[in-house]
Amino acid sequence: DGDDGGQTFPDIFTVIIPELAPTVGFDQHNPHHCYDVWTHTAHAVQAGPAEEVLRLALLLHDIAKTYTIRHGGSHAQLGAAWVREETGNPALAQAVLWHVSWPWQDGPLDDAADPFRLPVIIAYADKRVRHNEVVTLEERFEDLMVRYGIDDERKARITGYLNRTKAVEKAIFDKIGAF
Repeated sequence: DGDDGGQTFPDIFTVIIPELAPTVGFDQHNPHHCYDVWTHTAHAVQAGPAEEVLRLALLLHDIAKTYTIRHGGSHAQLGAAWVREETGNPALAQAVLWHVSWPWQDGPLDDAADPFRLPVIIAYADKRVRHNEVVTLEERFEDLMVRYGIDDERKARITGYLNRTKAVEKAIFDKIGAF
């Protein structure tokens, strides 16, 4: 449909949301990221669902990454605080906060129990994108294992995230069908 997720228009987005300006051309200082923060964000927006709130959450999910690379801290936590303060939207802030991983398992907050909560959808979409392409969970987590599985503890954590994300994917597909 010609939608590039805003990749070719960072100058427009950064006028509307000046906090995005530092992401343009900013190297993620990680040999496993082939794109600057802005281009990664644009690919995520492009690969995400067409719903406006989901695209906005994807646009903002790494808004604090440049600051935390320079000064330390959690880009998800700092970004969520900014989004909450600037937008007044707690659901959008929650999507930014939990885009790396959803912390609850089992019970009413289990991500697979209600996979259509905004943060769960954003976390799921984030796990389906590798660099600039939408891939299967197996492909994405194989890539994560190669890049970050440097010891048994991290391998176990990545495997646990894969299993949780598969449960979320199954819950989504059970409700809407596979695409």
